[in-house]
Amino acid sequence: MTGYDKNDNVLSSQCYGQTSASVYALIILTGNLLNHVDDTATTSAYNNGFEFKDGVKQANEYVYDANGNLTKDLNKGISNITYNVLNLPTGVTFASGGFIQHGYTADGIKRRMMYKEADGSGNPVPTVYCCNVVYENSVGRLLLTEEGYVTLSDKKYHYYLQDHQGNNRVVLSSSGAVEEANHYYPFGGVFASSGNVQPYKYNGKEYDGKKGLNLYDYGARMYDAALGRFTTVDPSAENYFNTSLYAYCGNNPINRIDLDGLLLARILIYKVL
Repeated sequence: MTGYDKNDNVLSSQCYGQTSASVYALIILTGNLLNHVDDTATTSAYNNGFEFKDGVKQANEYVYDANGNLTKDLNKGISNITYNVLNLPTGVTFASGGFIQHGYTADGIKRRMMYKEADGSGNPVPTVYCCNVVYENSVGRLLLTEEGYVTLSDKKYHYYLQDHQGNNRVVLSSSGAVEEANHYYPFGGVFASSGNVQPYKYNGKEYDGKKGLNLYDYGARMYDAALGRFTTVDPSAENYFNTSLYAYCGNNPINRIDLDGLLLARILIYKVL
């Protein structure tokens, strides 16, 4: 033990043990932190899909803070990510310029997003989430429903066709015309699509592709489908001692889904006899 407070509570400790075949030293546990990813592919398999983009090649491409939150992603050109006390991202800054900011309620519900282009032109574009209504630049854009959404500009209904995982495969207009179609990798990347009329994709979660961010917002955490990893530690980590704190669905996206970045759910398929 290396530190105590005035009430004799432990403030810090250091653990020593065997770190290799012949070395006994201070144990530093960083085994779940991804350092770098190498990809020999230089082009997308088809139609610039949702594959991993190897932006740099160096030993440390990902940087984390003391809580295990991702603060830099050099492959995406992210120079800094800031977090609030709930470990939710409040700001994303890009090396090429531009930023994304998020605002939350006290219980961690996202209510606001601001986006600024790299060239600094114009004002930041605000998106506000008020219950099931989405506003952009103070103008109502979408009214979200259980079946899909309503575009408020023309008051037209649009409907989702979902698979057994809740993935939005097809978006239909009120007349039945196909407006968007998505095909997903098991971990959620879109490998082919037609149309891009709305942001809710894999598991029905909001996808943010601005500036190549390419993350799904699961509520409690942001998810990188190209890596199959969340960007922060699972707040329910004590319930899952046998798996990585960053892994999506315990690395089993075929039989499980993640409802909100906190809890796994098994997919049950019944056959009607």
